[in-house]
Order: sequence, then C-alpha cells, then structure tokens
Amino acid sequence: FFQEWVERTPLLAERARVLQSLSTLREEIDRCVDAGGEIRDGASAALRKIRRDQEVVRERVIERLNAIARSLATPDAEATVTPRGGRYVVVVRRDRLRGLDGIVHGQSSSGASIVIEPSAVVPLNNELAELKSAEEAEILRLLTELTNSTRRGIPDLRVNENALADLDVLRAAGVLSRDLRAVPALPSKRGEITIRQGRHPLLEIANAKSGRVTVPLDVE
Repeated sequence: FFQEWVERTPLLAERARVLQSLSTLREEIDRCVDAGGEIRDGASAALRKIRRDQEVVRERVIERLNAIARSLATPDAEATVTPRGGRYVVVVRRDRLRGLDGIVHGQSSSGASIVIEPSAVVPLNNELAELKSAEEAEILRLLTELTNSTRRGIPDLRVNENALADLDVLRAAGVLSRDLRAVPALPSKRGEITIRQGRHPLLEIANAKSGRVTVPLDVE
C-alpha cells in the first residue's frame, strides 16, 4: 500500500509495513454488502431466488388489486392500491364496497373510506409474507457468516488499527508543523538549548485565528 513511498519516506514505510491487506475479508464483504449497507441480491443463490420470487408474487398481487380497484372506482372517487403492514390492500369509499369480501385493516380519519384486503389476494399476500420471512432469515445467515469471518480477522484488524492511528498522528504532526512553519529540534553535542525565533504553537494558532501576530523570541 505504501510501496511507492518507500524511497521517499522510508521511516513511514517501515511503520506501514505491518499493515495487513485482509483482501479475502474485504472481497467477501464487498460481494455481500453494497455501498449503502444493504445486502446484495447476489450475496447467495438462495437470496437471489427469494427476491426474484418476491417480485413475481408482488406483481401478481398488485395486478389483481388494480383490477379490483378499477371495478370499484367512480368518476369522482378512485380506489387506490397501497401497502399496509407488509400487505397490499385497497382504499375504497365505504359506499362502493358492494359486498366485497375481505379483511378490513382500517379506515380514513373521516370514516368515508375503508382499507380492505380482498379475499382474492389473501393467499398471495400470505405467500409474500412467507417470502419476506425467508429473506430475513437468509440475510441473518449471511450476516452471521460475515460476523464470524470478521471475528477471525480481529488480530489483524487490531494491528491495522494501531498502525493507522500511529500514521494518523504522524500526519497530523506533519501538517501542524508545516502550517506553523516549524523546524526540527536538533540535539546539541554540548547539552545546550538554543531557540531562534521561537513561537509557542498554541499562541501562534490562537493569534492566527484572531489576525494577530506572534512576536518570536530567542532563548539561549
């Protein structure tokens, strides 16, 4: 990872040499989880089939409900298809039910419209609910496998954490040193301490924010 900087910054490269790539774990996570944190369809063959079956059943439910909604609609009052509690239902005016059999899920605030799951789609909604449960179980299985894989990589992850924290501190120190126009302190062979044009870093930062100038000092 830091190979290109070996010659330019050999000491940093030496610190970075301990970093573990964990390529297998990264590839496994990327294969299962997308950038948004959702489980991909291709995470497993079983999940892909479950989601494909969901789409087929969902289309059948909506198609059948749309046909029912059209039959119940009037020029001044449409019947609409909507999901409610994981099941697809029809919202229709109470006076347009015409003896429609089904499960009532609720009503509008005025009581003029009824939310009903027609009996004709109950089996399909049940099938959709079963597929949803199967999807959740498969996702749990996949996440458990990823968790176990990550747990096995904990020693290497800890090495990376410590090394990256060390490099981050060094980078922060370098950036601060550059911003403050600082120079390295060189050891004296005779044990003397000499500071030329010295500025306290905290004072320099505070003065820079307020637009003031820090007066440098010489110390011997």
